[in-house]
Amino acid sequence: MPLNPIGLPTAELTQATAQSSYEIGYGKPPVHSRFAKGQSGNPNGRAKRIKTLNVIVREQMTQAVTIRSGGRDKKVSRAEALVMKAMEAASKGDLRAIEKLLVRFAAAMPDKVDELDEAIRAEAEPLTATDAATLDALRQMMAADLDKGLAS
Repeated sequence: MPLNPIGLPTAELTQATAQSSYEIGYGKPPVHSRFAKGQSGNPNGRAKRIKTLNVIVREQMTQAVTIRSGGRDKKVSRAEALVMKAMEAASKGDLRAIEKLLVRFAAAMPDKVDELDEAIRAEAEPLTATDAATLDALRQMMAADLDKGLAS
């Protein structure tokens, strides 16, 4: 018996098509309730994703704001404006701002921090005998305090 493209004998294929020639049933809804041509079953589309906190923060920090710098208006991102504000506070001597900026700088440019550290060490004056004695006395005092704290 000859086989058709889907692998069934031709006689069985005609029986299968004869059985599926029903008008209403599985996969064949009534004509009056079918979608019209070109009409979607989901006209509003898929629901939008809920924004995570990271996405919200990223959007807010990259949003442009206008600041006045040097008598001129300038558009910068909010993140840049915050860094500028922290730099201003650090310039005025705010130790917390200085510490946070140095930590951020070290994280952002680790190779530059090493270069700066080497440059500072190269420019530093060698310790005098008095400075070395003072540092040695300070180390001994700190070690004694640490030993007292561990002993109690």
